[in-house]
Amino acid sequence: MRSNNVKFKSSHVRSIQLVLSTLLVVAVFGIHRWLGVELAHAGAEEQSPAAEASERLREGTRLDAALGTFKATGDRWTFFTADGARRFCVLENLALERVERTMRENSHAVEWSISGVITEHQGVNYLLVTRAVLKTRLRQP
Repeated sequence: MRSNNVKFKSSHVRSIQLVLSTLLVVAVFGIHRWLGVELAHAGAEEQSPAAEASERLREGTRLDAALGTFKATGDRWTFFTADGARRFCVLENLALERVERTMRENSHAVEWSISGVITEHQGVNYLLVTRAVLKTRLRQP
C-alpha cells in the first residue's frame, strides 16, 4: 500500500515540474520578444506624437523596389532606406531568413532592393518583406 502512495506522489511531482517548466518557457519567451521589440526601437530619436503620426505609413502600403540596408538590432532586423528617411522593424518570414543567411555569409554591408507590405501596431510601422534582391556590396570605409 505504501509503494502505491509513493508512486502517485512521484508522478504528481513530475506533472507539476512539467507545468512549471512550460510556464517558465512561456514567460521567458514573452519577455524575450518584448525585449526584442524594445531593442529594435532603441536609439530612436524622441519625437512628438504628432510628428510620429505624420511620418507613419498606412497599414497595407506597398514598398516596391525600395533600396536600403538591413541591420541586426537586438534579436530583430531593421531595414534602413538608402536615403536615410525611413527605417522599419522587419517582421520574421522566409524572405527575411534568406536575407539573414546572406548577411551572415558577408561580413560587410550590402544594399538590397526590397518589396513588401507595411503593417502598423500600436502606432509603429513594421515591414513584411515579400521580395529581397541583393543589389550591391557596399565598400567598407
